[in-house]
Amino acid sequence: MPYEEVTGKITSAIDDFFRYRINRPEILNRIGKNIIVFDFIRLDTAEKILAMVGRGVGNILEDVLINPLSWALFENPTGQDGKMTVNEIIQTPSGWELSVNVS
Repeated sequence: MPYEEVTGKITSAIDDFFRYRINRPEILNRIGKNIIVFDFIRLDTAEKILAMVGRGVGNILEDVLINPLSWALFENPTGQDGKMTVNEIIQTPSGWELSVNVS
C-alpha cells in the first residue's frame, strides 16, 4: 500500500475516533495537523539499510546468538527428538552465554 494511502487511512481513523467514537472533536482540534504517520520499511529501503550495516549486524548475531547456541548444542545434546529452549542470553566478561533448558 503506498505511503499516501496509509497516511489517509490512519488520519481518517483518528478523525473518526475523536469525532464519533468519543465525541470529543475539540481534542482533535487541539492536536491539529501535528500527527505524523510513519511508513513501513519497504523492501528497497531495507535492502539499502542492510547493505550499509548488514555485515555489522551479522557479526553481532554471530557473537551474541549463533556461537553461544552452537556451544550450548554441543554441551547439551538433545537427541533426535529433543528440544532446547533458550531462556536467557547473558553477557559475561569472556563473551556471551546462553541459559538453556533441554528436554
